[in-house]
Amino acid sequence: SGDDELARRAEGAIYYVSTTGHDTNNGSMASPWQTVQKAANVMIAGDTAIVQSGRYSETVSTMRAGARLAPITFRGSPGASLARFKINHDYINVERFSFTGCRSLYAGSIQIGGSNVRVVGNTISNTTNDVYGIITLTSNGAIPSPYPTNVYIGGNTLRGVFGHNICIYLDHSLVESNNISDTFMDAFRVWGHDTTLRANTISNLYVFTGNHPDVIQTFGAAGYAYNIVFENNAAFNSY
Repeated sequence: SGDDELARRAEGAIYYVSTTGHDTNNGSMASPWQTVQKAANVMIAGDTAIVQSGRYSETVSTMRAGARLAPITFRGSPGASLARFKINHDYINVERFSFTGCRSLYAGSIQIGGSNVRVVGNTISNTTNDVYGIITLTSNGAIPSPYPTNVYIGGNTLRGVFGHNICIYLDHSLVESNNISDTFMDAFRVWGHDTTLRANTISNLYVFTGNHPDVIQTFGAAGYAYNIVFENNAAFNSY
């Protein structure tokens, strides 16, 4: 039946990626792939990729969507480091990676272009100027239309990001418990409606060459913004 098929999809396959693997392997724990992109190329709804410790100097792009009860999940083991991740589809989870070394101007270390996405427990650090931390963009770098919905951005750490830190165009979404520090760019830029930002911590924002960082900013020329809730956030040691 359709319910049985959905249950099978929700269980999904578990694949493994290791710097010592090879993309001609089968992706098992004993025979892992070498690149995260190989996992993205193969995975279908309900599947999970466990990325083992090591540096993966790649931009990963999702190739297909997950499903409501069967998201596609990319999960980093401690020490797993990526350059950039482009979430181009719905029902994708990106969890527990370290992101460093993104050099794509006006792009983001994590780009969100789909709905029902979870970006959880990642660390983003040491980007170059005008490289954002987490941003809503399509695969070709445009602002999605309509804006993605039901996105969860939680428990991420952004430190030393020298583009705007979390820049989102989202409806009906939640951004909570993120830690943003040591930057001269805006902590949050927000567009969309019925989105909540709560329990985030912002520290050590500073002025550099005349730039003035804001904790939160929006403006009409870039899109619409209404019913945005900003509650129980803490900002300190900023000047």
